Amino acid sequence: MYRLISCALLLLVVVGCAARPPRGVVDEPVAAAESTVDTPVSTSSVQPSARKPPTSSAPKSTTPPPQRPPAHPCRHTDLRFDRGPFRQIEFGGDGSLVTAGMDFQFTNTGATPCTLQGWLTIKVIGEATIKGCAISDPDPTCGQLIDTTSVKNVPTTRLPGNAATVTLAPGQQTAATVAWPHCPMRGYEIQVVVPGDATPIVAPAGQVPVCAGTVLKITPLGTTL
Repeated sequence: MYRLISCALLLLVVVGCAARPPRGVVDEPVAAAESTVDTPVSTSSVQPSARKPPTSSAPKSTTPPPQRPPAHPCRHTDLRFDRGPFRQIEFGGDGSLVTAGMDFQFTNTGATPCTLQGWLTIKVIGEATIKGCAISDPDPTCGQLIDTTSVKNVPTTRLPGNAATVTLAPGQQTAATVAWPHCPMRGYEIQVVVPGDATPIVAPAGQVPVCAGTVLKITPLGTTL
């Protein structure tokens, strides 16, 4: 019995000695091996930054914009002459009583602007009176106009007003009023000269009178009654 116990103790001592590591040897944990495999980078997921091409501003033009041609004084060749409707006018602009008048209208038919300033000059030519004769009168002038060539003594006067410069672009129009007392005798033709020109615009006299003592009252261009 004693020998069995002794053998058991001895066996335990041997086993314990075998399990203990030698003195001076320290067990250290083994570090996990670091992976040296490089993970490939997908080139499809990394795009180079899109660079916008440099924007260069267009060079500024040094050519000046086209300039409108300067306006020149209107001449008879630049203008179309018309007359407005014959109408009754109470006052001629200077306080005197008149009975009739019309507007003399001027339209720029040229390709460039032109200017008008001031008062018209008007001459009355002839007389729109037909010579009456007896039925048996052999005179060849019977039934004809009495006078178509002589300059009639029909003075004009300038009504007060603002004689400002009127610039007419192509197609634009301005006017002046011509007024007079009642007169049953009409001229045959009128010659109208615009300021600054020497050549008259010739037109039928229409209602413009030729009575003795008749005075035509004229407003400045750009002003009408």
